[in-house]
Amino acid sequence: SDSNQEEISNIGEVLQDVGPSKEATEQFFYAWLADCANDQYKKDSAKKSKAELLAYATTQITNALRNDIIKAVIGKQTLSWGPAVAIGTEGIREPDDYFILNNLIYCLKSASGDHYSIGIAGTDMISPFDWLHEDLMVNTVPDSTLGKGNISKGADLGWSILRKLKNGPHGATLIDYLADELTSNPDASISVAGHSLG
Repeated sequence: SDSNQEEISNIGEVLQDVGPSKEATEQFFYAWLADCANDQYKKDSAKKSKAELLAYATTQITNALRNDIIKAVIGKQTLSWGPAVAIGTEGIREPDDYFILNNLIYCLKSASGDHYSIGIAGTDMISPFDWLHEDLMVNTVPDSTLGKGNISKGADLGWSILRKLKNGPHGATLIDYLADELTSNPDASISVAGHSLG
């Protein structure tokens, strides 16, 4: 929509005028972009709602990457994986039910192919799941994926969801995608950005 394009342009202008390093500015953009579908909700079936939310997020990300002001700041990049989303239902299982994003993750690839940027959505303000299960579950548990150190239960839950998301119904997980990509380019770098608790 026109208002979304205006917001993208406004963010791009801000990014050009701020003083942080180029890397910090880029990381801000990736985190901001990951929140592109926060506050969106759908009232159709779960399958249709997920497809609509995914299409909305994909459109927002690809439109931002086409924006000349954004390209001037971050360079030319393509959406190489995702976005992948996990949705949840909120409401009372009546006609007022609606579906929202609980998690979103995507990966961009630089035009040179030597850098991958991962964006993870932060807390969706309209998601009780985000608030109650991922944000407020702060008791620490042993890290279930690395086997060393401790993380919060909410972070462990969020990571367990994100690492299982696939690029399409029969696609690869982000970890599998990057492992395959790095086989042909082992010197490529990867950055991860997320806003709030993303």
